[in-house]
Amino acid sequence: ERLSGTTSGMRNDIRNDLRNDFRNDFQE
Repeated sequence: ERLSGTTSGMRNDIRNDLRNDFRNDFQE
């Protein structure tokens, strides 16, 4: 459970990073 929790958390972090990068690219 701990492993699955960390992997899902990492997935969310990566998803947020991609979203932020996408937003930054659009704003520029």
